[in-house]
Amino acid sequence: MKSINAPVLATLGLVLLALAGCGAPIAPAAPYAQVESVQPPIPDLQIQATAGMGGELEIVNRTNQEVVLFDERGAAYVRVTPTEVFERHGGVWTKTKDSNVYYCQDPRIKYAESELASGGARAPKRWSIQGQAGAHGFTITGQTIYARSTSLERATWLLLPALGLLALLAAAVAVMLKRRHS
Repeated sequence: MKSINAPVLATLGLVLLALAGCGAPIAPAAPYAQVESVQPPIPDLQIQATAGMGGELEIVNRTNQEVVLFDERGAAYVRVTPTEVFERHGGVWTKTKDSNVYYCQDPRIKYAESELASGGARAPKRWSIQGQAGAHGFTITGQTIYARSTSLERATWLLLPALGLLALLAAAVAVMLKRRHS
């Protein structure tokens, strides 16, 4: 019976230790926004949530009118025409792009950093944004939800490194058995 080569065992041990210490992290929870309604509906005005870390809406103006969004104090802060976007900065309107699409990063949609840090972001955050299309007012309502990682996701991230270790161990045993029989 042959003895197992010491350098092979040392290398195998180091590889196993390295693999054991590099398990994949659990995917962090992330907030995401949901648009529940636009009331009254405005034909050819599309408003949807995007994947912008829970605080972004995409406004697409396919109407033949100017669409205006108002901040929490009722002041107009963006105008989206059928061909251009204007934002208000310090009381001055500035053209920001030649497009009928605006990505709205309204603070009412996002969780505050303090809510995220303290764990207070666990409950859905309800929000509404007032707007106007031509002479017609409308309200966008929705919620931002803090999505926690599920137990299945956590189990998957823990299981993958363990399966890798088992595969490596099986390969090492196969090599040792082959050497023993040669």
